Amino acid sequence: MRRRMWLAAISLSIVARCFAGEISAPLDGEQVYQNNCSRCHRAIHTFPPRMMATVTRHMQVRATLTRAEQKAVLQYLLESSAKPLPVKKDGK
Repeated sequence: MRRRMWLAAISLSIVARCFAGEISAPLDGEQVYQNNCSRCHRAIHTFPPRMMATVTRHMQVRATLTRAEQKAVLQYLLESSAKPLPVKKDGK
């Protein structure tokens, strides 16, 4: 009897996550950023990775992002800040 209750609870938890959107296709961090963050933040700021994680956790609450959206935005910001700046043709 206990085992059935346990299995039922686990099954219910999985179903609830599916409907809550936690188990779904990976989110596009750039799209989440454009839809939410770019309202106030036009340019992507570059900070050390640890600081970016703190900022995105803070903004998760302020912008009512899900945990998955926060992680996607963080990944997008980390990847964007790792890209080298373009070099001008005249060498300056």
